Amino acid sequence: MAIIHPTAIVDPRAILGDDVEVGPFAIVEADVTIGDRTRLGPHSYLMSGTSLGTDNEISYGVVLGGGAQHRAGADDTRLIIGSHNVIREGVTIHRASLSGGATQVGDHNYFMATSHLGHDVTVGNYVTLANVAMVGGHARIGDHAVIGGNTAIHQRVTIGEYAMVGGMSGANQDVPPFSMVHGVPAKLIGENSVGLQRAGFDAPDRALIRRALRRIWAGKLSITVALEQLTAEYPDPPAHLQRLLDFAHAMQAGRYGRQLEH
Repeated sequence: MAIIHPTAIVDPRAILGDDVEVGPFAIVEADVTIGDRTRLGPHSYLMSGTSLGTDNEISYGVVLGGGAQHRAGADDTRLIIGSHNVIREGVTIHRASLSGGATQVGDHNYFMATSHLGHDVTVGNYVTLANVAMVGGHARIGDHAVIGGNTAIHQRVTIGEYAMVGGMSGANQDVPPFSMVHGVPAKLIGENSVGLQRAGFDAPDRALIRRALRRIWAGKLSITVALEQLTAEYPDPPAHLQRLLDFAHAMQAGRYGRQLEH
């Protein structure tokens, strides 16, 4: 049974799971689904088309499922959020812009205060957004990525898994998996050494990742030549190297350094 504060407004057509808590002055519209044990803080607002899994913590003033900030945004869109996410004060996450589409957030993510996810974004699992991080429409963020505070991610940019984008940065091109980037525009610093160690990557794997990142994205050769050389040197590449090769090829297939830009 849900626990709803007397000042909260919950549309009777909303679906609330067991042990859901709805705080003071929170608003839950129709066509909203909230999974078991999820807690909505005071003044939070869940708009139609929003679905949440179980065990989420939604803080004060969060707005989930607002329409896309897009002149041609469709109405029949959704926001789908998984389970075990922490969404802190003032975070905003918008529904998709394309008819029948969905903005999607996975599990075990931590979104700090006033961070923002735009329309049609896809976020994996165990992602961290620091305060005031801003993710543009259609961007894609891989598992275990970290986006620093006051950082902007351009629309249709892909952030690879285990990547870290330093604070006060602007990423207008894809960020390779396992990497650390910083600046405006964001440039490769090296591998995400601390993040990879914490994730259990051993020293030989980290060294190979470091060499590959620098060779492909920070070397004197063109990316095309670097990929050809690495492919020749490693006819049966380890999984982490293969992931970097695939990512670089995908970037080249797109436009402006963004594999999702066609």
